[in-house]
Amino acid sequence: MVKKLQKFIYILCVLLLASIKNLYAGDLKGSILSSRNEAVVAVRGVKGSFVPNENTSTMNQKNMEFIPRILPIMIGSKVKYPNSEDILYHNVYSESGTNRFDLGTYRAGTVKTVEFSEPGIVEVMCSIHSRMYAAIIVLDNPYYASVDKNGRFSIRNIPRGDYAIEVFTLGDFEVQSKRYQISIPENGEVELNID
Repeated sequence: MVKKLQKFIYILCVLLLASIKNLYAGDLKGSILSSRNEAVVAVRGVKGSFVPNENTSTMNQKNMEFIPRILPIMIGSKVKYPNSEDILYHNVYSESGTNRFDLGTYRAGTVKTVEFSEPGIVEVMCSIHSRMYAAIIVLDNPYYASVDKNGRFSIRNIPRGDYAIEVFTLGDFEVQSKRYQISIPENGEVELNID
């Protein structure tokens, strides 16, 4: 009972602090025209302690492809890997830094899950199907977004300040990133459009 109360108080404090920060926060929106809908935009250098989203993200496997092919998450988050093929097996793995994993061979209809504990780019592959490639971008704060089908993105309630914005784009078998400097105002909106 005491632990539940402590957890409730902790969550309440985090929400209260977040709402106070939002009084002095701005938004970032924009577009990445060359993204092919496979890009992530992340705000770097935001100070604070952040709680990962309790929802588990999903990177599906269908038609011998990962869907989505690029996925942003926060440190401590989990990703499910359902095999949604009709008849195929997959062996999803990564050899990326401290976020290495190998799910072993598993059949259609099976779901496996991995938790990511370190920031960085996690390249995901299938040892059975060499053309399958995806990336998970593990970030240290919740200020990030994937681009939509039109290449647009929006990140809300970023604390005011000067930041690096890192844009991750996915090629056939590599992740590229580029940084841009921006200033987020006390309130209002900043637009970043990249060709």
